[in-house]
Amino acid sequence: MSTYKQSVFGEIPNTWDVIEADKYCEKVTDGTHDSPKQTAEGYPLITSRHIKGHKIDFDNAYLISKEDYDHINKRSYVSQWDVIISMIGEYCGFTYLEEKSDINYAIKNVGLFKTGDELKSKWLYYFFQSKYTNHLLHTYRSGTSQPYLALGVLRKFPILIPQNHEEKESIVAILDSLRKKIKLLQAQNKTLEAMAQTIFKEWFGKYQMGDELPEGWRVGEFGELFNLTMGLSPKGDSYNFDMIGVPLLNGAGDYTGEKLDPKRYTSKPTRINKVGDLVFCIRGTIGKIVFADKEYCLGRGVAALSPKESNDKYFNYIKLKRIVDELTRNATGSVILGLSKDDIKKARLILPSRTKLDEFSGVVKPIFDKIEINQNQIQSLNKIRDTLLPKLMSGQVRVNNIKQTADA
Repeated sequence: MSTYKQSVFGEIPNTWDVIEADKYCEKVTDGTHDSPKQTAEGYPLITSRHIKGHKIDFDNAYLISKEDYDHINKRSYVSQWDVIISMIGEYCGFTYLEEKSDINYAIKNVGLFKTGDELKSKWLYYFFQSKYTNHLLHTYRSGTSQPYLALGVLRKFPILIPQNHEEKESIVAILDSLRKKIKLLQAQNKTLEAMAQTIFKEWFGKYQMGDELPEGWRVGEFGELFNLTMGLSPKGDSYNFDMIGVPLLNGAGDYTGEKLDPKRYTSKPTRINKVGDLVFCIRGTIGKIVFADKEYCLGRGVAALSPKESNDKYFNYIKLKRIVDELTRNATGSVILGLSKDDIKKARLILPSRTKLDEFSGVVKPIFDKIEINQNQIQSLNKIRDTLLPKLMSGQVRVNNIKQTADA
């Protein structure tokens, strides 16, 4: 007798079931469809475009009044252990797990799965990370130029679960462990970078334009230290989710925390960065500066900065982070703010002497080396998670098999 049966997800174990989301959850609903007015103070309104890389982009969400906030939350308030999903647009299908108890935002055009239970919510969250689930979500989407997931689709979306409660607990525990290790390393990197920022401020922050400068220092342009590649979007018909060609960066949505994490590829790349370049956003969300771990196609929303002297990479990184606000103030655009090549290259700054730049590089290099080691560990853990997750969440790999392998 076969130990597997057929389902919408293909073959699954006989001891697993497929149930609809509205039967798995206490409630499946969505956020407001109204457009409350923006206010100077109040509560963030989270829409589909703010759910990026498994987190909420509060920086680019506008505020609404308490009256509108209370009105929206009468129908679709977010609670601890809810799972929310982007329903429309470029980030359609992206999910976020709300783990906090102090929640002060409202939602619009966002799906809301209310499980009322930590284990059930984590299972649902990880389930939506599976490539099999993502593929199914993609087939359920409607619309062409503006894809969307209808609320009826979300309510009837099939959820795959094991019948054995302990098996579900064990799978979630494995994935939780990986996520916690990744978060710990990310926190260490934030502390290390803060140390490098402090050293930079002590060495270079004491001098202002017009001050008498040390010998060999001078006022110049930022572009004297690097070569700049501005992004150029490839043709839309080359975009794909099948990993054909080169991963495509178009803007802030292609980041997960401090990591470049594009979902789309292009078979017709235009401009490509080099490994180790500083890649950053130049349209809409300006900033999000990271060292490139590999080659990417640069869309029009990003640019890449290559140091003319290898020792200047850390100075350039920290200086760019410190002048982002100034660059943003100088950005232009009637609808979406953006930086031009001259905005970046012609930014005025105090240029230290060559000797001082080399000394600074020597001091902070061990800090950035440790950050890179941690980042490599994060990538390794991400790969383990990405390999294990779809197999665990579909029953292809059973928890007992993992334990037996670990004990061998």
